[in-house]
Amino acid sequence: MPWYSPNTPRTSHFELEVNWQVSDDWVTLSDEDRNLTGIIKYQLARNTAFIRLYDYTLTIESEFENYDYQFTDGEPDTYGLNAKFLGNHAVQYKSESPSIRKVSGAISPPTQHYG
Repeated sequence: MPWYSPNTPRTSHFELEVNWQVSDDWVTLSDEDRNLTGIIKYQLARNTAFIRLYDYTLTIESEFENYDYQFTDGEPDTYGLNAKFLGNHAVQYKSESPSIRKVSGAISPPTQHYG
């Protein structure tokens, strides 16, 4: 039995130029971008708590399992996110230029179990 699920990506690696702006709204990706990235929608929100470690939270809803994403902002700094399961995943960060400019991803290697 393969280690991946039916929700395995159609490609082992991708890179996509984007222009994701800070907003409290969830944004649904186009069918083409969704098929490539496995990301159904995202929210890039400013953290407004009085005491906070990070200024921004990027949350994605992923339909791929066992996938490593990287998000590059305008500085450009890159933030990693591992999606081991379907659903929502988030990464928090500080940035002077928080808009996401590039999304890339690759299939995660299978987890090794030693017994």
